[in-house]
Amino acid sequence: MSSNPGELPDLKNAYRIMTVLMETLSAQSDLVAQMAQMLGEEGSRPLAQHPAWAAYLEAKRKLEVIHDDMHRFAESVAALIERENAAGGGEAPPAGAPGGRGTE
Repeated sequence: MSSNPGELPDLKNAYRIMTVLMETLSAQSDLVAQMAQMLGEEGSRPLAQHPAWAAYLEAKRKLEVIHDDMHRFAESVAALIERENAAGGGEAPPAGAPGGRGTE
């Protein structure tokens, strides 16, 4: 494996970082939704009026916009990794990638 910038190892790291960030953001989003539900309508009203809530919703909207792009990126990286493996690179695709050990 090479360590030159822009080559496959950097893509693997980028993919791994994106995967962990997306899993974390998804878990946090689920937790926030559950907490708001547990507070009820009256209890969550002050939260919904707080600037942090507006920032949270805006960030969530941005993620929804790039959702398809992230999947295309993941598929492209997985294909590159599979080509490298076929050429003798030896590493499996990252977990969660098509052909990888995880699932979406």
